[in-house]
Amino acid sequence: GHVTGIDYSPTSVEVASSTCAQEIAQGHIDVSQASVDDLPFEDACFDMVTGFETIYFWPDLDAAFAELKRVLKPGGLVLISNDDDGTNQDVANFAAAHPRMRTFTPQELEETLTAHGFGDVVVHHKEDVGYLCAHARV
Repeated sequence: GHVTGIDYSPTSVEVASSTCAQEIAQGHIDVSQASVDDLPFEDACFDMVTGFETIYFWPDLDAAFAELKRVLKPGGLVLISNDDDGTNQDVANFAAAHPRMRTFTPQELEETLTAHGFGDVVVHHKEDVGYLCAHARV
């Protein structure tokens, strides 16, 4: 297989590129800087798109989910993983101080994916630690 990684932060791209230098040299991984609202990829080119600890900071959910749907092949899978379920007061306080950050409850994440045209939405919630993992199909 092949993994393509993006991050909005140039520093994160540098770290990932350094960490995965061998795999990049072997042609198994590509890493680049990009925004989820404007992905530099052709239509229907990925089987799966993942977002780990990132949806909190997506400035335009409509544009982001439109881009995910655009780059996914028909039947493709999107997987969103968060280590906060919208109930952690420390995270809520942090988010309140950072207006570009938004947390999601399990219901909000399910509703968001459904509202953006994804199907077969399933949200796994590990309540004892507040983790969320949602997957859905185009």
